Amino acid sequence: MTRTIAPPHPFDAAVELTPAGDGRFSGHTSPAYANMVGPFGGITAATLLRAVQQHQDRLGDPLSLTVNYAGPIAEGAFEISARPVRTNRSTQHWALELSQDGVVATTATAVFGTRRETWSSTEIARPDVPAVDDVEAGAFPEFIAWSRNYEMRFVEGGIPATEAVEHPDTVSTLWVRDAPARPLDFAALTAMSDVFFPRIFLRRGQFMPAGTVSMTVYFHADAEVLAEQGRMSCSARPVPSRSAGAISTSPRSCGDATASCWRRPISWSTSRTEATDAGPGPASVRFSAHHARVRCSASARFFSVSSCFRIMTRSPSASARATIHGAPQCIRTTRRVPLPSGRTA
Repeated sequence: MTRTIAPPHPFDAAVELTPAGDGRFSGHTSPAYANMVGPFGGITAATLLRAVQQHQDRLGDPLSLTVNYAGPIAEGAFEISARPVRTNRSTQHWALELSQDGVVATTATAVFGTRRETWSSTEIARPDVPAVDDVEAGAFPEFIAWSRNYEMRFVEGGIPATEAVEHPDTVSTLWVRDAPARPLDFAALTAMSDVFFPRIFLRRGQFMPAGTVSMTVYFHADAEVLAEQGRMSCSARPVPSRSAGAISTSPRSCGDATASCWRRPISWSTSRTEATDAGPGPASVRFSAHHARVRCSASARFFSVSSCFRIMTRSPSASARATIHGAPQCIRTTRRVPLPSGRTA
């Protein structure tokens, strides 16, 4: 009897790397994660993180990752160089470059480390959002290929419709998971940090030329917490959480029950800088710093995400800078916030 080997998940195929020696890895862009120009920025960030994870000198798990999108990445082969610039007792700092034909297209820095048990606290609460089943799945335009790899259910701040008008803020809150579903890991979480479409789309109510310049992801969970996702118990009614009192319902059935407990929420945050040609007339550049946190309903493998943005402009014709703080999960700074369970990043 011949055993059939299942093909890899599209995400795993997209971030697959082959060691090339001396801290170098070779990869290839995936048409499944193509964006309007080059690959989806989230998959690029996840691939860079995967390079460090595969490096023989890696210490611990990722604490933060900063990716600078220096130029477009063409469809085809690329090479990543990963170099540990300093290793301390519990932290390790990395420098990375993604290049094609000897030309650098993306740079990144990463901090990895081992976590220690210590005191921690958080003031961030899970947003009050409907259950997954009560929110309709949304869809991006067909030409945005990467979006088909995610199931996204927007509570607010979805992709603007053709007849959309300007929006008073840039807050997006949604449920999101890989499609097809797969276990959560650091690389997948990294890619999800970039599922937010450019904020100028929402504020102006229309598609406009825009691109991510730089993105930073902070990880507030360790590998143990990530591995626990999918092994949560469910009960007929919500039970008190031991972490932050965060309770959610999910579509998973446990007999007649559909409730699950957010026992050890996943915490994650990101900041992103976008350059936008706001036209018409002389090009103006707007930079938006994007902060978000996610908590994972493990039994459903959905992730409830909320975000807020600070929009600034160089254009003298625009009004004074506007700061929008959305749902309770917004983080107003880029400092790391420890896990409620006692672990700290």
